[in-house]
Amino acid sequence: MHAMPGRSNAINIAERLGFPNVAVENARDLHGTASAKINQVIEDMENLKQKVDEHIHEARNHHRLGRELYRKLVISEGRIREHGSSLKYRKIQEISEAGKVARSILHKRVRQRRASPTSNLAAASKPENENERMLASFTSGQSTTRTEKDTATVMLNDKQQPSEKIVKSGDTVHVSKFN
Repeated sequence: MHAMPGRSNAINIAERLGFPNVAVENARDLHGTASAKINQVIEDMENLKQKVDEHIHEARNHHRLGRELYRKLVISEGRIREHGSSLKYRKIQEISEAGKVARSILHKRVRQRRASPTSNLAAASKPENENERMLASFTSGQSTTRTEKDTATVMLNDKQQPSEKIVKSGDTVHVSKFN
């Protein structure tokens, strides 16, 4: 028989020790149904205690898992911040490099114009590579696509009306004043 706190096994022990059956049966009658009810209450309390212990164990596991998830969340948050900083730094480097290229192109054009102020304006302003074409489109506010033929307004002389005609590669163009 399983021993439970508050439960008396005295009658069962007396029976095993060899007490006369009449004495054991009288004791059971005197002990009565009240004792059975008390024993049932004690048994219910034991079952409830086991359930509470199970719930406490489960709650501890959930608490441990919650702490672990929080730790992983903090680590992930740090990694996300680190990645964001890395991306910002890379973008800053790319912008800085683009600025260097743009300054280089501008300085090159300034040197070209200073070196040959009488040169053909269209030839001096024609971008030589993709970076210069992008810079020219950015500064003019136009898209980066170029047409096959460049057009220009050509003044025949100062006294005549301006006329528009398509300038082809190799044509001579007179510019009255170069600013």
